[in-house]
Amino acid sequence: MTRILLLAVAFVRHNLWLLIMLSLWPWLFSGVLSFESENQISDYAANLQQEAFYGIVIIGFMATAALNNEQKSRRIIAVLSKAVSRGEYLGSFLVGVFLVGFCFTVSVAMATWIATLRIHASLVHLPLFLLAVLMCALWIASLSLMFSTFLPPLLTTIFTGIGVGIGLLGLHSPNPAWRLLTPISSIFPALAANPLSPWWRLNWLPLAGAAIEIFVFLAIGAWAFHYRDLTRALE
Repeated sequence: MTRILLLAVAFVRHNLWLLIMLSLWPWLFSGVLSFESENQISDYAANLQQEAFYGIVIIGFMATAALNNEQKSRRIIAVLSKAVSRGEYLGSFLVGVFLVGFCFTVSVAMATWIATLRIHASLVHLPLFLLAVLMCALWIASLSLMFSTFLPPLLTTIFTGIGVGIGLLGLHSPNPAWRLLTPISSIFPALAANPLSPWWRLNWLPLAGAAIEIFVFLAIGAWAFHYRDLTRALE
């Protein structure tokens, strides 16, 4: 576990400017809203939703080319020669994405809390809302990592986008089994609703389903990674 954390921290360090941007971004938007005296709770909710969806996309796709870049630099061979398994190496990218996502959601939470102090908005559902944001970002990241073990970066991005699109088809499917297989189709409608409303709701079942699929994607990726030729990068 220590090795995974060290590799994850190294991944975060390589994406430090992205982390700084994601951490400062919520404060910038919340600061702009705070200077406007006539804002309603709905304005802050819309801002929160915008931050959430952009954050999911940026964080979810940040590891798309990580594996290929590591292979091009030959760093991957040096790391794997130090008693680090391929599964641990792949998992470290997801832990790194989690650390970036966690910092982003904490920043969003603090900025929203401070910005809404004077309007007394209901923040009781904000932790669950941000947990759902983090879970969606990790779901996309694990899917992209799985594809990156056998596809080049461009195709990884395309197939990850297709995977997300297929998952969202559950929004229009009358079959409840489809929503169980694609938990993000149940999470995204909740993220599109007003999280500052006292009536905002999200069932824990899709969050649990997303967590299970994250580990499934990672397991498939680790299995595929064992058969990858590390002497050449995928183009």
